[in-house]
Amino acid sequence: MKNITYAIDNITGLTISRVGSEIAFPVMDYEHQTEHGFETKLEKMSVFEIAHHNDHFTWTKKLPVSLKNYHREFWGMKPLTEGKEES
Repeated sequence: MKNITYAIDNITGLTISRVGSEIAFPVMDYEHQTEHGFETKLEKMSVFEIAHHNDHFTWTKKLPVSLKNYHREFWGMKPLTEGKEES
């Protein structure tokens, strides 16, 4: 069973997630520009890439279910239903 944790970047406000020794970090998806700007997509990288910036992140469970499900889908996990929190 995978265990997922979430953090908010205190500088940019972006949300990352961590599973094991990898993180999913949002990056701009330049190939899918819309009239409203750029979309983001998640990319994997080693958790060690952010180790020296750990003080920039606040680890939390208090996120909207839709944002959690965006990250859960990326990691191949089942979505949460509205009103149901992770344990």
